[in-house]
Amino acid sequence: MLLQRFHLVLASAAAAIVLLGFLAGVSVWHLQAASHAATVDAHSMPSLTLGVWIIGAVTVLGCVSLVGVGMLLTRSFRTSLETLWTTIDRLQTGAAASDEEIAPDDELLRAARALQRTSRSLRETTVSKSYLHAILDSMAEVLFVTDAEGRIRHVNRAGTERLNRPAESVAGAALQDVFDESPLRDGVGTTVERTLPDAAEATGVPVLVSSAELRRPTSDEPEVVVVAQDISALKRTEAALKQSVREKEVLLREVHHRVKNNLQIVCSLLHAEETAVSDPVVRQRFSSLQNRIRSMAAIHEQLYEAEDLSRVPFASYLRDLAPHLVRAHGAPPTCLRVDAEPLSLPVSTALPLGLVVTELVGNAFTHAFPEGEPGAVTIELRRRGEDAVLTVSDEGVGAQGWPDGRPDPSSPPPEADAPAPATGLGLRLVRGFVRQIRGCVEIDVDAGTRVRVTFPPPAPAGSPSSEAAP
Repeated sequence: MLLQRFHLVLASAAAAIVLLGFLAGVSVWHLQAASHAATVDAHSMPSLTLGVWIIGAVTVLGCVSLVGVGMLLTRSFRTSLETLWTTIDRLQTGAAASDEEIAPDDELLRAARALQRTSRSLRETTVSKSYLHAILDSMAEVLFVTDAEGRIRHVNRAGTERLNRPAESVAGAALQDVFDESPLRDGVGTTVERTLPDAAEATGVPVLVSSAELRRPTSDEPEVVVVAQDISALKRTEAALKQSVREKEVLLREVHHRVKNNLQIVCSLLHAEETAVSDPVVRQRFSSLQNRIRSMAAIHEQLYEAEDLSRVPFASYLRDLAPHLVRAHGAPPTCLRVDAEPLSLPVSTALPLGLVVTELVGNAFTHAFPEGEPGAVTIELRRRGEDAVLTVSDEGVGAQGWPDGRPDPSSPPPEADAPAPATGLGLRLVRGFVRQIRGCVEIDVDAGTRVRVTFPPPAPAGSPSSEAAP
């Protein structure tokens, strides 16, 4: 359009020159005719004729010059416009604008150079639309751009391939028509699990859907970006892991069950040996050993029945262990009371603590009530601040029941290799087991006997300290 206007101006200028030449020629011709009619001097006639020829020559020369200059200007103007349009086209398509030699006095080419600089600046600071679409289409996740009401405005290539539908048919659809349930039901910014239809899977493909609000500077209408990630492989792995865990739980329960049975067999063998021995001291040793084994067997029985195979519900364990201890010492069923708060302990803590209870209850039945005097033994388990406290107390004779008089809890136990008297073995075992669980022992024999074991609280499940001891 600009060149056409330029050509129109040139044509108008040429027409004006021709018109002026024509008018001048006509005027000279009329002057010549008037002179001839008035019988003017014959010497002036050649001058008028020469004037006509000069006017015609100047007119033709002016037209030719105007045409030549117009052609040169048109060529220069066309070159400048082509450079300018090439730069604009490159700017629109996002391609890099090429640098060309531009004359300093050419305003159009200087405008092209300015556009080139603008193009480079935009390319360095922004991302082109085609490049952005290429990024979105290269994503493995399904991406939707929706309006605030959940109507789909854009879907990437992964979405059209997953839905097996062209982008035109997906645009305008609602999210609840694509998923089994709208992922925006709980609001924007949440992450939920949904199902996408799939031709290969009758039940669809499980996906993890996240959403975020999208606001553009050029639009006041809010939009939402919804990304759906295929988690079918994770689901299969999760199912396989759950199956593996169930199988290992079954095997571990069977191991605990077999350990309990083997310990019971050992108790039966010891009982058979006990019945064949007449020495009461030896029989007492056999009986104490059986009680210790039964306390360990009870731990494995609790683990076999518990939901968590790494931790023992210790209150339930004490209630199950109490009848065994009562029967082993021939005491009335009401003489042993258990008052325990619910406390779950790892096996590495429950096993030595169960042996401590066995030793303390056995010592109470043996020494607290001489000559069959009535009395009661109490087992208590409490949380005290950040620690747990196990207390075994009796209503017996107190310090008189200790063969060596009042015990000194702070005194160190004898060396492991040194022979210990029979009367001190139980206390040595108690101290050893308490050290194993990083606890401390307090003994009070003023009114009856009260042995208090304070130990750290159980570690959370799954931590290294909660694993079973070997």
